[in-house]
Amino acid sequence: MSKWTGKSFGSTFGYQFIYYFYKVFGLKATYGFIYLLCQYYYWFTTGPKNTLGQFYQKARQVNKKQALKLVARNFYMLGQCLIDRIAVRSQSMPFQLEYDGIEHIQNMLNEGKGGLLISSHIGNWELAGHLLGNELQATIHILLYDNEIQHVRTFWKNKAGAQQFNIIPIKDDLSHIFEIRKVIRKNELICLHGDRFLPGANTLKLPFMNHQAYFPEGPFKLAHQLKLPVCFVYTAKKDAFSYYFRSSPAVIRQNLEELAHAYVESLEDIFKRFPAQWFNYHSFFE
Repeated sequence: MSKWTGKSFGSTFGYQFIYYFYKVFGLKATYGFIYLLCQYYYWFTTGPKNTLGQFYQKARQVNKKQALKLVARNFYMLGQCLIDRIAVRSQSMPFQLEYDGIEHIQNMLNEGKGGLLISSHIGNWELAGHLLGNELQATIHILLYDNEIQHVRTFWKNKAGAQQFNIIPIKDDLSHIFEIRKVIRKNELICLHGDRFLPGANTLKLPFMNHQAYFPEGPFKLAHQLKLPVCFVYTAKKDAFSYYFRSSPAVIRQNLEELAHAYVESLEDIFKRFPAQWFNYHSFFE
């Protein structure tokens, strides 16, 4: 069974090549190029393809042929989302935006106590950071595992323009906890993912799409211990040139298990609407 290792898909060279292709040929041409590249990955890589296909068969209750069609679509959507990260940093917002519930985050900020945004690897989480930073004029801090960002951090910093959010690396020495407390005291927002964890981490076993799956305990424990209001947020691609942003109403001071169940329910809902944008390529179900 494959487990997530804390490293994102892709290499520095791959990002560089796509970046320069985009700068020369533009967004539409880069989508065309990435389609061909994703076809190559679909036919000549087996690990992510098989793992994701098995996930779709269970989660969507479809046969193998239908699942593989979703896998092919998924690879292309991932490629588009990576290109969109470059596009957003390189020019004014090139996409139409639909907001659903962004006022819930503004209301949370108006309370003056900071807050926690729990998201997932559905859609384009990085674009969410840009949208919130621009729309709310708020400071966003995204928690990521250190080795998830290390191999591409320099590229994004030097080549792809300014980002509208900060990154707080999750460290083994727990130094990120002190950074979180500083952020909250300044009425700023912390965003982290609730659908991945490293081997050995504390987890919660919860029902997801009629199957049992494990979710990290950390995000929900953090919210519970610091008594933070929580919104569940997602940013998914509607079509080639538009995105959909959704935020739930703030959840306040539920116990840890109730908060986790509420998150999983919201995750199921967004997955049903955008199944091809599920970007977890490890074995998800128990």
